[in-house]
Amino acid sequence: MSDVQMLRVRLGISEIDSYSMLFYSHYLRYNERAANFCLSLESSSAVLRRVAVAKYMSSVRWNDTVDIRTTAVAEPSADGEYMLLHEWFVAEQYEKPAYLSLCTYVVCGSVGFTGARTPDVKGARRIQALQREAGLLFTPHGGGGCSETLPVYPDMIGPGGSLAVPCVMDLFERQRTTLIGGQEELERLKAEDGTLIVVYMIQALELPPATAVRPREEIDVTTARCRHRARHRARHRARHRARHRARHRARHRARHCARHRARHRARHRARHRVPPRRSRGPPGTEGLHAR
Repeated sequence: MSDVQMLRVRLGISEIDSYSMLFYSHYLRYNERAANFCLSLESSSAVLRRVAVAKYMSSVRWNDTVDIRTTAVAEPSADGEYMLLHEWFVAEQYEKPAYLSLCTYVVCGSVGFTGARTPDVKGARRIQALQREAGLLFTPHGGGGCSETLPVYPDMIGPGGSLAVPCVMDLFERQRTTLIGGQEELERLKAEDGTLIVVYMIQALELPPATAVRPREEIDVTTARCRHRARHRARHRARHRARHRARHRARHRARHCARHRARHRARHRARHRVPPRRSRGPPGTEGLHAR
């Protein structure tokens, strides 16, 4: 696959959230545009099917000029699905990506992404690092979630009959805000503590296939609190190291105290000329002296 020019976009005011940043669902929309930008002329469209991992590394703001570079990760699967790496660069800072994601697309056509880059050594390492992070999934952790039933309106359905990507992310955002405490809590944290709660990573996002929902249908949306496996393992390793250090220090103190007592006894005997203790001879030899 040959290199082509990266897709350049300029962000409008309608895509910015209350924190003056690009709303995170629009990243996926622009990823889909970048994928279609790299399509061959024989293919008609590429539809986003899943996101293995997406990392929001730095903020993208209104009026920023963004270059989106698309790299082919591997050959298409047997189902005709293609995985692409999207890298976002703000203000032509090509050594410092603002956003990274591994996305899988379904292509209408047989040729695929002839305009996507082939990964170089640095790109291959970046892909491997993202794939490792994609494997460290979050796991459900206790209660504290929420669930609600919502109707599907015609404007929520995108091309092909599936839920539009911005709609899916908007449903997630509604429940995320509810779990935090509502808009009032977000405003209080921002005003009093200067705390901004933002999405920094998305993992294993599976978009519903076409014709999964119909207008005026009701869907159940459920959100649960999760725990990151890597962080859980890190805490476990930290506790294990702490116990190991404590045992090591205890053994070290015991050996140090034993050596200190032995040196103290030796100095005491030398100072007071106390003969060292002699072991007793065999039984029955008490009082016998050699001539």
